[in-house]
Amino acid sequence: MDKNTRGKLWFVGGGPGDPALMTLRGMEILKSASLVFAPGHYKDSYAEELKGKTFHDPFDFHYKDLVGKIDAALADGRAVVFLVPGDLAIFSPVQSIISRYPDAEVIPGVSALNAASAALKRTFDLPGISHSTIATSPKTINNSPDTIGELSRHQATLVLFMNNKTPDALAAELSEGYPPDTPVAIVSRISLPGQGIVNTTAGTLSKDVDPEWFADEDAFKIIVVGKALTASEDPSWWDRRKDMRDARLKKNAKE
Repeated sequence: MDKNTRGKLWFVGGGPGDPALMTLRGMEILKSASLVFAPGHYKDSYAEELKGKTFHDPFDFHYKDLVGKIDAALADGRAVVFLVPGDLAIFSPVQSIISRYPDAEVIPGVSALNAASAALKRTFDLPGISHSTIATSPKTINNSPDTIGELSRHQATLVLFMNNKTPDALAAELSEGYPPDTPVAIVSRISLPGQGIVNTTAGTLSKDVDPEWFADEDAFKIIVVGKALTASEDPSWWDRRKDMRDARLKKNAKE
């Protein structure tokens, strides 16, 4: 783009920060950008893709200064990409910025929740075990009746983003609904070098987890609680589905 043409802004889902998990469309847009805003560890994980581009961590700026930089770049005819951390659909920090630019395009990506599921090699819902998945954050529900303790009473799979509770405090709230032997998995640095998984239970969480590491918000992590983490699935439904489909096809053929 030249300086006589207004620039273009894209918000591209960057998920947990692994470039290999970015969509083909997202990578195409990223390659075309001259200015990129990306948080924290993206500077390292996207180092190759950011070569030759102007790069800023958006959290280094107050809101007014951040949108000022975006406005100036667009007025200068530049292609600007804002890499969205985590997941645009859940606890996204950039909604106020997206709303300010109605002509911007939003490109979805692989969410941190999807990446955590893949790291654990588990679906979060299983027939007869858990029919719902609740995604929430202890940080955002402090003034809500939907406390961790209340949500745990559903005994659904619980996925916690941005935890700000100590192991003791979280374990106490989980115990309001989950039995002590309920599996808990903590996935850190999801899809990145140094990815780690801590497997524990609601009853032993406070003993198995280092409080200092648990409280480090820069070490991005997702906590998953629920029986779906270890339960076995009855594969007989697969045969029933096959039989039902064959019966339907046979009936349709006769008609």
